[in-house]
Amino acid sequence: MSMIKRIKGCIREGLRKAVGKSLRYCTGVLEADVVSFDVFDTLILRKVKDPKDVFSLILPEDPSYKQERIEAERYARGHAKGEDPTLDEIYERIALRYGDQDAQKLKRLEIEKELEVSYADPEALHFFRYLKKKGKRIVITSDMYLPENVIAEILQRNAYSGYDRLYVSAACGVTKSTGRLYGKLVSDLKTGNILHIGDNARTDYYMAKKAGIKAFLYAPQKKIRVFSRSRTEVEEDCRKWAEAIGRDYRPDMIVFVAKSGFLFAKPLAETFGCKMTDISVSRPGNGGKDRIRKLIPRMPEKLLFALLSSKAAYGYQETNCEREVKISERFRETDWGGCRRILLVDDSADTGYSLLAAQKAIREAAPESELRTACYCVIDISKKRVTVDYHRYRNTIVVSATSRYSDEYDDFVRSLELWEKGRG
Repeated sequence: MSMIKRIKGCIREGLRKAVGKSLRYCTGVLEADVVSFDVFDTLILRKVKDPKDVFSLILPEDPSYKQERIEAERYARGHAKGEDPTLDEIYERIALRYGDQDAQKLKRLEIEKELEVSYADPEALHFFRYLKKKGKRIVITSDMYLPENVIAEILQRNAYSGYDRLYVSAACGVTKSTGRLYGKLVSDLKTGNILHIGDNARTDYYMAKKAGIKAFLYAPQKKIRVFSRSRTEVEEDCRKWAEAIGRDYRPDMIVFVAKSGFLFAKPLAETFGCKMTDISVSRPGNGGKDRIRKLIPRMPEKLLFALLSSKAAYGYQETNCEREVKISERFRETDWGGCRRILLVDDSADTGYSLLAAQKAIREAAPESELRTACYCVIDISKKRVTVDYHRYRNTIVVSATSRYSDEYDDFVRSLELWEKGRG
């Protein structure tokens, strides 16, 4: 990436942080005749760190394909019939190397992967549904090379329905980037009282305003709620949680991620009347974290909560995706042939890497069993890579007996040790 691109990227990100807000601050929305939503990174998120990472999933056995796909799109942008290239135009370039037949297969694979990695932004989906209940006219407006029918399917699969029209630059021939797509909205919808909502500082905010329509720059606030809960409160809450899970799924084995998962797994297992075992997952080279843990009992509560919130919100653990799995004797001795439904339980899904590592080990041990996951708390950043089937709290950290900050920590550790010895 050139220095100029880096500078432009920093400026855009700075503007987004300065001007962008959570949708709860979009107060003038009901005054607009029409509300327009951007698609990617607004209504829809992807389970990849960068949109271009989708290309790595198309032909994983050929690491060079990602760059070839990027170069093909770059070429198509310079030779497109409209202001944005179509997926067909991009794959015409790919066909020069792979041939027409294989290029068509690769194009279908790309569409499949886009559908696979896409999921709804929870805040945007809630806001979208709120506007539908209010009877607002809603249109979807995207600068995108994917065909209109593919965008429509992505939206439909993620519960976005009932909007009035879908505008995709590749099909319309004009883009938000030039402002001409906004002009088309005004012309087609017969009103200039349009509010556009999107995440891109230039195309969704500046160009919309330049085109004479209102704009709201969406930047969800990365705030994680943190609160304390006693061991008894957690156990009572988990029994209620088990009743809710049981209406959909009743496991005959629970595997908890040691050791924090024990606090939540034990009341679940008691309610379901099933056995449980453990699996240990850790990050290599975690000495720094251990040193911090020693300081936790001396920290003021407000400081501790602020650190926990920041760490979860900004995904500090994402810089290290490696996980080390340790298999206990109990896990090895488990009769997996008798386990038809397994529930993997952990205290929290922060990044999702630990769950993925645990899932892999369990599937290797019990390939014929149905495996589902339950995390007491789920942080949205984990949705990039893993699906949690059941959770109690979202974007929340519960400080309980598993924390060294807690007065109940020593008793919790003793109860875990008793269970490990077969007397718990």
